[in-house]
Amino acid sequence: MRRLGIALLCLALPALATAQTEVVLPDEVGKLTASNDWTVVTGSDLAATERPTDPTAEPARSLVQGMARLLTQSGRTERNVLLHAPGMAPGQVRTINSYSDAIATTSAELAHPDQINRIQRAYEEVIAKPDQKIVRLGDGETDLFAIPGVAMKFRLEYPERQVITELHVVPAGPRLKYFEASYSVDDLDAPTAVAALLRSFDGAREDEDNTLRNMVLGGVSGAIAGSLAAIWSRRRRQRIMAQAGGNPPAAT
Repeated sequence: MRRLGIALLCLALPALATAQTEVVLPDEVGKLTASNDWTVVTGSDLAATERPTDPTAEPARSLVQGMARLLTQSGRTERNVLLHAPGMAPGQVRTINSYSDAIATTSAELAHPDQINRIQRAYEEVIAKPDQKIVRLGDGETDLFAIPGVAMKFRLEYPERQVITELHVVPAGPRLKYFEASYSVDDLDAPTAVAALLRSFDGAREDEDNTLRNMVLGGVSGAIAGSLAAIWSRRRRQRIMAQAGGNPPAAT
């Protein structure tokens, strides 16, 4: 009997190791399928001062709690989903902030070089701070989703730390879906983990009713700037930076 129990446990271990969580995203844009490495924070959990699932090591703990606090203060607890996972080293954290805007567009319009540049500039203006250097690492179309999206990657350089931030944007029918990921520059496995999670997004699709499309060239950049500014302010980011020892939270 004991041997049988051990055998059954061994058979169960692979299933436990690949446990996944289906994450339904706000605004009916679809869902993600997250591996058990990722912690999902939504709704009332975002509004809590702290959660049992928060990282225990710093600066990861302060970063996650700071992001949740800012989303709460900005009234975004029902509109944003925050996911976080440990990095390769103690105190590192990978974060993905997911939200959408009521903009209908096509993947072709989104991938226009002028449009990508506008989104980049709007994003950089919001996340910029005095002691930070923003380095563009690349941009263009991405094949992570069912239809083409766009992705841009930045390195945020601080006196004592460097952080990678990725912004992924893809049409989701009548809405535009954003995924913002941040991780330490020396967290070498993070890009693969982020890409695996984003590939699971099942809501990427062109707008079915072209008569409802309201996007004009430049509209996306205005929308993202508005959303970012509504959630993050430079003063708040600086305060969180001071608490976390220099590693900035992902912008939202």
